[in-house]
Amino acid sequence: MTFRVIIVGGGVAGLTLASAFEKAGIDYILLECRPAFDVAVGASIALSPNGARILDQLGAWEKWLKIAQPLVRWGDRNSKGELIMPRSASTPLAKALTGYDMTFGLRRSLLQTLYDNIEDKSMLLPKKSVINVTCSQEGVAVQCADGCSYEGDILVGADGTYSKVREYMWRLADRDEPGLMDPDKKAMTAEYQCLFGISKASGSIAIGDADFIYDHDRSSFIFSDNCGRICYFILQKMDRVYEMVEIPRFSQANAQAYAQRHADIQIRPDLTFGNLYEHSESSILVALEEAKFKQWSWGRIVCVGDSIHKMTPNLGAGASASIESAAALLNSIKAMFDHSPEEGPTETQIRECFAQYQKSREVRATAIVDASSMTTRLQALRGWFEFLFVRLGMPIMGSFAADMASEIWVGATMLENLAPPKASLRGTLPFNPTQGQGQRESKLKRALLGLPFLALLLVAKTATDAKYASALRGYIWESGGMTSAMGSVPLLQRFYSMKGVGDLWSLRYINYLPDFYETNYESLSQAVSSSIDVGIVMSIWSFESIRRANALTMAQIPTLFTFYGQMAGLGRVSPLYYILYYINSPIEVFKGADMRLMHLNYAIAVLPAIIVSYYIPLSAAFFWPTVSGRKSWLFVWQMHPIWTAITLYLFSRIFPSTVKEDRVHGLRRDLPVIKFSMTVLVIGAAGFWMWSRWTSPSSVARVFFPTAVPSTQAPFAACVCAILKWDMLSTFGSTFLWLGYLIWDLKYAGMMQATWVRVAIYGVAAFVALGPGAAIGLGWLWRENILAHKRHKDAVTEENLAQTR
Repeated sequence: MTFRVIIVGGGVAGLTLASAFEKAGIDYILLECRPAFDVAVGASIALSPNGARILDQLGAWEKWLKIAQPLVRWGDRNSKGELIMPRSASTPLAKALTGYDMTFGLRRSLLQTLYDNIEDKSMLLPKKSVINVTCSQEGVAVQCADGCSYEGDILVGADGTYSKVREYMWRLADRDEPGLMDPDKKAMTAEYQCLFGISKASGSIAIGDADFIYDHDRSSFIFSDNCGRICYFILQKMDRVYEMVEIPRFSQANAQAYAQRHADIQIRPDLTFGNLYEHSESSILVALEEAKFKQWSWGRIVCVGDSIHKMTPNLGAGASASIESAAALLNSIKAMFDHSPEEGPTETQIRECFAQYQKSREVRATAIVDASSMTTRLQALRGWFEFLFVRLGMPIMGSFAADMASEIWVGATMLENLAPPKASLRGTLPFNPTQGQGQRESKLKRALLGLPFLALLLVAKTATDAKYASALRGYIWESGGMTSAMGSVPLLQRFYSMKGVGDLWSLRYINYLPDFYETNYESLSQAVSSSIDVGIVMSIWSFESIRRANALTMAQIPTLFTFYGQMAGLGRVSPLYYILYYINSPIEVFKGADMRLMHLNYAIAVLPAIIVSYYIPLSAAFFWPTVSGRKSWLFVWQMHPIWTAITLYLFSRIFPSTVKEDRVHGLRRDLPVIKFSMTVLVIGAAGFWMWSRWTSPSSVARVFFPTAVPSTQAPFAACVCAILKWDMLSTFGSTFLWLGYLIWDLKYAGMMQATWVRVAIYGVAAFVALGPGAAIGLGWLWRENILAHKRHKDAVTEENLAQTR
């Protein structure tokens, strides 16, 4: 007995599935109610790399490229048509990331391409309107309006948003399992309506341009194809959310009135929608349905594409999502087919096959529906959050759309019975089925794993409590000076003329007096070496703040942490910084090589900024020949968080920003700068560590490690020295712990082969020989080099495929 699949619907999902069945050698027949397969239903359509890879596997991608238009420039605009941020060159970036262009064209052209790609056209039957479906233990039968009937083992509903197959599936399920399908009957809603159509060319819009206009409760976007036509989408929020049975339909008169009502939309400063509509070739007004159905199959019937996941058009993800679902269904059916007995699969096997199909696809499909929904409401500026994000967040992120799209692309399904195309193996964002939308690691899980950071924070808070030194510090402040081995040291009670600023730093400046003015060599050695090592931590935080993967996370604002560290002690702040970093930067954020990338102009500026704002004032505060000069420099150094932020910004302005070009052509351009900067800092820190070890009469443990909690009964110098030891123990301890967590992530992703024993030996050896700061710098550089050259173990790359052969 021949195993046969009946496909109903000759749209994108149906024709993709038909082509996949043909390649897999599975018998099928496709029924389409319309008289032809390239009917002009819908205006334009977009194809993303996740769909492009499957078409490439089927041999249809190059055919599509001949008639489609790659997206060249992407612009986000406000209600006046003005750019919110500089336009991005989308096509070079998309191709560099995935190996494929982001393309768009006419829907009927894509259908024709898919149709032409199928060799045996006798399996494609137009004018077949389904009027009844029956199921039995032996198979499924479909009756058409022309009197013909067709029998098969499986029925696939690829017939769109208002799927007849889905309706028949519900009816049959209601008969045998009442109530099972009730939730899905209310799953589809519509909150927005859209006028989409095609207009003749406009002089100000170049071929390949795409513009997205953000406005309150409405939005619009346009594409210009390779024939100069402009495909437009004009969205508006409706008066309420409509449920499935009441979603409105609109006439052509409604469409014309809608177009006139929105003629004032500024597509660009010199172009309104009214100008475009005057030259329209076609247009239609529809409600934008949204749905995430829970029951994708029942018995021998299964649905695919828009019939089970319907999304708004703002992300242009619908066609590729349908292609992916078709591929996922083929994978499950092919696996079942290959392991079925000669008489064909049983209904139980078919149900298990469909369950596996839904399991493999549902999470990702649901995430894409949600992402499209979020984008629709973002572009329509639904509330204050959306407004502020568009005005403030997007300009900071710079490539919000591309980064969001990459989340959709990376985890894409492909046809498992066909080899991955060569083009898909060379992108800087390799496809990876374990990453992307719906596959993100739980932040709660990472927060729980990061609890040891909070334990360090508690230890630091307890051991460095200000009460231990506050009484003596107040006495010194009131008396106007302190007595040291150097004699009487008068206080410089005001350095900054502003009273609030002066008082703020003057009180804290007292804490450093024992280290700077005692002749206790142990105290001086500890202070100098530790402060230099802290500079490496500050540099790492500065580098992390300019990393693309850390955009809109707390790591982007290190000044907040370093400033508070000067107030309360860095040992209290660093564990908080690291746990927030760990929660928000799982290894998946580095799925694309461009996410490791740092802004080169800022990367160049880090070393000179740290030297000017941190190391020079620090050195002067310790070694200036006069006491008064050292006290003045100490005040300057205390505000290094502010000076670092200012100098980093000013120095970065000297060089142009090249991040857009680097994402495409220079993924490692920043690496030599980072290595040079960190090497200079590591050499300096290692040198002072060796100096302190060789010149100190005391052991390393005595100089750098605390032996007890600070006591209020101890002399002020001893108390401050103990507090500093605990502060540095928490700072460096939490930094080493953070590096350990980052290495854990790398090992989990298969990007690092070194054993934990080897890592521990390297770490301990570097710590003992070079000091904590140098060991931290080298460990961070090691991780940076791995991120720049290695990919996740599940990434579909030539290297990983070669290892599995």
